[in-house]
Amino acid sequence: MPEYSLVAMLDDYEIVYFDSTLQRTVPRQQWMADSFDNHHWDAIAITMAGFHGLVRGNAEIFYRQQHGASSVFFVQGMCGCELNSDNSTEGFIKFGYDGEDAYVFDKDRLSWIAVNPEFQTLADRWNANTFMNKYFKTLLEKDCVKWLLIYLRAGREALQRKVAPEVFIGKRSDGDRVLRVSCLVSGFYPWAIEVTWLGNGEEIADIESSDVLPNQDMTYRVLKTIELSGDDRKSYSCHIEHASLLRGINVPWERATEGGTNVGIGTGAAAVSLTLLGIIVGIGFWSKRQNRRDQQSPSETSRAHQRPAKPIRDQQNPSETSRNWQSPAVMSRDRQSPAVTGRDQ
Repeated sequence: MPEYSLVAMLDDYEIVYFDSTLQRTVPRQQWMADSFDNHHWDAIAITMAGFHGLVRGNAEIFYRQQHGASSVFFVQGMCGCELNSDNSTEGFIKFGYDGEDAYVFDKDRLSWIAVNPEFQTLADRWNANTFMNKYFKTLLEKDCVKWLLIYLRAGREALQRKVAPEVFIGKRSDGDRVLRVSCLVSGFYPWAIEVTWLGNGEEIADIESSDVLPNQDMTYRVLKTIELSGDDRKSYSCHIEHASLLRGINVPWERATEGGTNVGIGTGAAAVSLTLLGIIVGIGFWSKRQNRRDQQSPSETSRAHQRPAKPIRDQQNPSETSRNWQSPAVMSRDRQSPAVTGRDQ
């Protein structure tokens, strides 16, 4: 495995890969390969190799001082910028060592801040290089945003598409007097979505929620579950707001009667969605092992865009519980008149 590897992400897409064995940049999307010539990829390779030398030099000195020459250690880093809908920008650089947060860059103060006191001496070492810190500030505020916009234009069709979700509502008993009702919303893009349960038109606060998780086709899914008592006779509905819909919609759930379970159409407030465009560059996934060139696989970084959610207990795949799940309430791709349909199973 390579000593050093780097991955560049644009929103949900991996767009560039580089490692110290290849010593070249590889576009990961066809629209990236079609939009830029070899000179572009050669120039990026030089920049990425430069990060390798910078991280390696500082990390080796630090770890020799702290742990001796025989230490085995791993360095991870993230560098990126975000463009908000109001054209404001944000930028960040942060590093971790052996799985622990180490220090972050404050571009306004041109200084590195140690997250853990153990790494204060390393942060001080980076702070001594004022020229490099000015370069990082320019990188985050100008260069990163510039290339974010360029890459966004190259991948506009994929990145700015809007795919409406499908909605499944299912139930199962959890004991004699507890009924668990779940709303599975799947197949939507972009990932930002609001899904809530309403009881008699009021939002329910006590729900179980998954994170927004990826599907294999570059869409997303989320599951929201409520628990009801056996004698609860309120009217419940799953409310969804997403960028693919001009208005939020309600998908009602009613207890099964002799006539079966019904799914209707509800009209909610207009959906409001702010698309966050981000470019994130993992600048470190780098490991050092004395007298060895073959390295372990770099760890995966996760998007921190998700809000904390309660864990889901006893989740089941809809295909495994088809007897209790209504057929998909498909939202029409015609954004002017989203429709919800369903039939009993």
